[in-house]
Amino acid sequence: MVANPRLVREFYDNVFHKKGATTNHKVYVRGVWIEYSEDELNRFLGAVIPRQCAFDSAKIELEQWP
Repeated sequence: MVANPRLVREFYDNVFHKKGATTNHKVYVRGVWIEYSEDELNRFLGAVIPRQCAFDSAKIELEQWP
């Protein structure tokens, strides 16, 4: 995948907000709203997030250990 540097620059120019502002994880680039939420990025990258990670399971097991 090759990125267009101008589009990337425009994305970053528009994505950052003033200090203290909240974000809705959307940015306007070349007339299109782009969503960059955690879920949307994972979908785009094809990342599969498990419901519970192995560390959480081990932590729960250790907390219940006598």
